[in-house]
Amino acid sequence: MNTLCFLTQFAWLISLVFWFPGTQPQSESENQIVILFDQASINFTHQLPSGSTMAIGNSEIRYLDDNLIEQRFTPRYAPDKDTLIIKSQREWIELSHAYKGAETWSFLFQKGDTVIFTYNDKTPHATIVNRSANTYETNYNLEKINKIYQDSFPAYTLFFRPSLSMARHPGKTMQEVQSLYFKKALAEFQIEKIWLDSLFESKAISKKVYQLYTYESEVKLVTLRKYNSMRLKLPYPNDSLLKSIKLISNLSGSNQISDETLQNMTVKGFVTGYFHSIAPMISTSNSRLPDYKAVYDSISRSPLLSKKAKESFLFETMNFLVQQGSLEEIKKYSSKFDRDVENVALKNAIKKNFNLDFNQAKQLVLKNLNGDTLFLSDLLKSLRNKVVYLDFWASWCAPCLQSLPASIALKEEHLGDAVEFIYLSIDENEEQWKRAAAKHKINGQAHSFLILNRYTSSWLDELKVNAIPRYMIFNKQGILAHKNAPGPGGEEVKKLLAKYLAE
Repeated sequence: MNTLCFLTQFAWLISLVFWFPGTQPQSESENQIVILFDQASINFTHQLPSGSTMAIGNSEIRYLDDNLIEQRFTPRYAPDKDTLIIKSQREWIELSHAYKGAETWSFLFQKGDTVIFTYNDKTPHATIVNRSANTYETNYNLEKINKIYQDSFPAYTLFFRPSLSMARHPGKTMQEVQSLYFKKALAEFQIEKIWLDSLFESKAISKKVYQLYTYESEVKLVTLRKYNSMRLKLPYPNDSLLKSIKLISNLSGSNQISDETLQNMTVKGFVTGYFHSIAPMISTSNSRLPDYKAVYDSISRSPLLSKKAKESFLFETMNFLVQQGSLEEIKKYSSKFDRDVENVALKNAIKKNFNLDFNQAKQLVLKNLNGDTLFLSDLLKSLRNKVVYLDFWASWCAPCLQSLPASIALKEEHLGDAVEFIYLSIDENEEQWKRAAAKHKINGQAHSFLILNRYTSSWLDELKVNAIPRYMIFNKQGILAHKNAPGPGGEEVKKLLAKYLAE
């Protein structure tokens, strides 16, 4: 980098100190990476010309911390600016950035880096300010679009995203379009390998960057072939996945996958997929998911993983198990997790994330908008001689949000009557609950709460509150009179409220 270019970028960085909250000209510590977002675009969702919306995850940025646990971040969007500081003891950190709601782009940064992300037509472009790095090292995926693809997306993405690929081939069937992109993707992976090899041999990219994108390409190729076999109803045994994992990780016999290899997010996700694939599936009326108890047990026995990696995968699985399991299963596997895992940070994170306090299992613990906590039972006692209408909802639940105006209108109809409306959110994120409560005008209600122990409450378990929206009615004596009450938008609920008011 010439002196003039360096001084220009340095001046730009100094000016950004006044734009980005919390940013400092120099890192307080060498063990961190500072990421600056200059008017970020919304990329984890993308609206198509047809009006439909694609989404990939629920955040713009992902990375693995030093415990190999995925962390997520969404910066403030344009016209604002924002900063992410990643603390780490590792020399390199892979950062995954969502791209147009269809795929993710990987970036590799070095400990001590300060990076600025800018955006052109939602396309992220990274500039490393503190050291010289060529465009192939810093913006590999952007260069790949320009050098390899004949489209804004690779054939691999178009194979998995029919909403994108079908629009490019009107009149063709989905099977015809997917077959076209399957063959094209195989060819693109070959071209990319040749291109990657040439970049490495010419020293345009480092060995670390070469490994990152080689791993990513190999995992995607295996995933493509497996999915295509399933699509064509051809057998694809799980031992083939195991062989692929060992090949990609350069394993032989029963050697463990190195923790360094698992720092690659694509490889770690692939290994997670393998453990999910060898577990039996559990089908419900609206889902088909792995038996996470079996996933947990297979991970705990696996010779593939080091102790550190095993604890990371067990933590990841516990997050699924707590959200999908019964109260008894959560209790049992929480105890196993406590015995199996030595990392105190992971143990505390599980307890904090899900408020796993089994001493209060018979209660429903609530938090109000002022931050005060109380039990639902105590709240109901305070409302004796009134009819109580419970409305279970969440900020992410579209049917719940659609019903809230009717619920508020019903409340207004009963102003002056002995009827109380209580809004109970099962959101995991407190800020999302508060924002949604404000947006949908239930933040001013006297009885708007966040449920703190939704995963460990036997009260919810016994009443089978496993789907929302859900409504309940308590009579004037505080007795649950209707555990599956009608929603607020019809005449039936009005008749029931009038009935209980008259008692």
